[in-house]
Amino acid sequence: MQTTAHPSRRPIVLVTRPEPEGAAFAAELAARHGDAVRLIRAPIMEIVRDADLPDLKGIETLVFTSRNGVRAYAAATARREIPCYAVGDATAEAARAEGLSAISAEGDARALVALMIADRVRGPVMQLHGTHRAGDIPGALRAAGIEARAVPIYDQRARPLSPEARRALRGDAPVVLPLFSPRSAELVINDTPPTCPLVAAVISEAARDRLPDPLARDAIVAARPDGPAMHDAVTQAIATAKRLEGAKGTQ
Repeated sequence: MQTTAHPSRRPIVLVTRPEPEGAAFAAELAARHGDAVRLIRAPIMEIVRDADLPDLKGIETLVFTSRNGVRAYAAATARREIPCYAVGDATAEAARAEGLSAISAEGDARALVALMIADRVRGPVMQLHGTHRAGDIPGALRAAGIEARAVPIYDQRARPLSPEARRALRGDAPVVLPLFSPRSAELVINDTPPTCPLVAAVISEAARDRLPDPLARDAIVAARPDGPAMHDAVTQAIATAKRLEGAKGTQ
C-alpha cells in the first residue's frame, strides 16, 4: 500500500545561484510550486565588481553574456552610446534598463557570434565578462575578421555552501539542484559530494558535463539557456524527485 511522504521529506529545491538572481529565481519557484517543495537558498558564488573599467576608446560594440556584466558596466561608467549585443533576452533587457541600445541573440554564445557576423558588426568589439567564462566569443569573431577582445570586469568568487544545504545533500530526502553554469556545477559537487537522491536541472550540456555519473546521465538539460526553460527543467526534475520519494514510500 502506498503511503504519503512526511511533509519534512518533500522534495528540496536547492538554489545555489548567486544573488540577486538567486533570490528572484527562488521567489518564482515558490510562486509556481508553493508547498509542494521545500526551498533552500545557498549561493555558491558571490559577484564582486571590479572598481576600474578598461579603456573604451575606439570601441564600436560591446558584448554582454550576463546581467552581472551589464550591472558592472553600468556602475562603472555613465557611457551609454556604445551599442551592445547580448546573449539572451534577460541580459538585453537589463542593458536596455540601464540605457544601452541592445540586440538579443535569443540563444547561446554560438547564436550570438552568428548574429554578429550576419549583422557585419563593426569592430573593435569588447566583451565584458566575469573572471570565469566559458567559450571564446572574441576568438570566434576574430576568425571571421572582426577585431575583438574580452575583458573581465567582475569576479565570481566561490562561497561555501550553507550548513542547511550541506545537510540536504547528505540527507535522505530527494533534492532538485538547478545549475546555471558549468562552474556552479563543479563548485557544488566539490563542496559537498551528494549522497541524497538528487536530480540536477542544468542550463546547458556544458554544465551537465561537469557532473559525475550517474548525476550527469540523469540530469535534465534545459531546452534553451534561459530562465523560462530552466523553470521547465526544474518542474520536470521535481516530478522525478517525487517519483523517487513515492517509490521509497511503497517499500
